[in-house]
Amino acid sequence: MMDYLCDHPPHNNAQVLDIGCGWGAVSTLLARNFCANVTALDIDPLMEKIVDLHCDLNECGVNFTNRNFYTLNRDELEQFELIVATDICFWDSTVNENFKVIQFAIDADCPRILIADPGRQPFWNLVDLCAERFSAEVLSRAIHHHHKTWGYVLKISIN
Repeated sequence: MMDYLCDHPPHNNAQVLDIGCGWGAVSTLLARNFCANVTALDIDPLMEKIVDLHCDLNECGVNFTNRNFYTLNRDELEQFELIVATDICFWDSTVNENFKVIQFAIDADCPRILIADPGRQPFWNLVDLCAERFSAEVLSRAIHHHHKTWGYVLKISIN
């Protein structure tokens, strides 16, 4: 996700939601490098201290919210221009809930949604659902810096 965002950044001061932010790497990148107004959301309350630490080290700030993203609704998603999520497609049981959140974001006119994954089957199931309903594409990303790795980004746009 970070590699993709460096090549396709949001505009400065964009309103961004980072779903399942974990320790905040993507949130920190967006806030520091692109002056984005980031809301970092994670179900694990312990992540807040780690996100804060990364922000302190990088001299930036994000708004952390401790919450299950499946409880988000359309009205809450209206404020965001970009929604990012990394590694949220790890179980078959997550596919329908992930799709529901994407549908709410589309209904809220969020212009761009990006979901990154190493290519697990639940991700591909989500891709299939999104391809049937939205303007969606899958982008393959290969990184050859210190370690050769690759992943995929599901890009959903309304425009």
